[in-house]
Amino acid sequence: MINNESESGTTKKENTIAAPSQILGEFVMKGIPSSSGISIGKAYIIQPETLAIPEEYISPDIIPDETVRFENALEEMVSELYRVLSKIKIESKNVYAVVETNLLILTDSIFIDSIKKRIRKGYSVENAVIQEFDHRKQKLKLSKDAILRERGIELELIKERFIRVLRNRTLTYSIAPNSIVVAQSVSPAEIINFREAGVIGIITELGGISSHSSILARTFEIPEVIGVKDATQAIPENVLIIVDGYSGVITALPDKKTLEEYQRRKDKEGEQKKKLGKMMKLPSVTTDGKAIHLMTNVNFPEEIESSLLYGAEGIGLVRTEHLITKLGYFPSEDEQFVWYSEIAQQMYPSPVTFRAFDLGSDKYAEGMPHHENNPALGFPGIKFFLPKKE
Repeated sequence: MINNESESGTTKKENTIAAPSQILGEFVMKGIPSSSGISIGKAYIIQPETLAIPEEYISPDIIPDETVRFENALEEMVSELYRVLSKIKIESKNVYAVVETNLLILTDSIFIDSIKKRIRKGYSVENAVIQEFDHRKQKLKLSKDAILRERGIELELIKERFIRVLRNRTLTYSIAPNSIVVAQSVSPAEIINFREAGVIGIITELGGISSHSSILARTFEIPEVIGVKDATQAIPENVLIIVDGYSGVITALPDKKTLEEYQRRKDKEGEQKKKLGKMMKLPSVTTDGKAIHLMTNVNFPEEIESSLLYGAEGIGLVRTEHLITKLGYFPSEDEQFVWYSEIAQQMYPSPVTFRAFDLGSDKYAEGMPHHENNPALGFPGIKFFLPKKE
């Protein structure tokens, strides 16, 4: 247990994990802010599914039955995704595409045939599913593309859901409106179902900022904090909790002072959203009829999907220097080409503008020029290229 100084100057207890029976008052947990906003509500805990399945072989005479079990589970999962897609048919095409990616995985003939082949070799359907998903996930982990590596999380979620169906676990939850879901991880389909159920916040133990689930949480403006260690064990069912999607702070059993402070911030946030909401759907046209194209600025390829979901008509500025700060050294021409191509391909056919490296004095990296008379200025924009005569 660690004492942390809060912004207001008061001391709060930060727990890594505590048994619910031992919790007597307010305690704080930290995670990674994934979707901004503040939510105050009762905790709804979804305990993680245990996937510890032995390397069991089945007798040849039940192979047909195992194949039928697989086909039935697959049909149920595909049907669920079609139900989800029907709920969001009026959403933007990019929201639809996020869920459709899961459907494409499950209906891929190579994927289906690979699992059936494993079953025919004598593996139980659970083992066959786990082996196939883990095989695909391992390939993604080896990718040079950060977004593809993070897509391994998506495969893990689909795998867990598959096992849950095979074990006859329900795919739906009875969640009261204005609840805050606490789970090990959540899938894009669950995010959509949560929104329909009136969930106002999400806390997960796993996840990624650029995962499809996080993108949808931001799109639907559901505050989310990810990477909260042991959240499903530390937070008791049905207790009042606060999700701060700006700082990544989770406050369980808040005292009166904390609750009043967050309620004040939440009210202020609501007033601001009302003002902005009136403008969001207005056409981008001046009073004299001139159309203006609204674009976003990005630092990393991972931010492209969010830009698309919010309806950006292109990328007005890519801050290329963030590639250097991420790598810690000046990238080669090939490395730059891969990075720029990834962004351009995701936005195609919309326009993308790449800014020349804007390297302030705080962004030095190996391989940069050293001929600056005033080092405090750094190498902003085109000035970076002037010393490079070759």
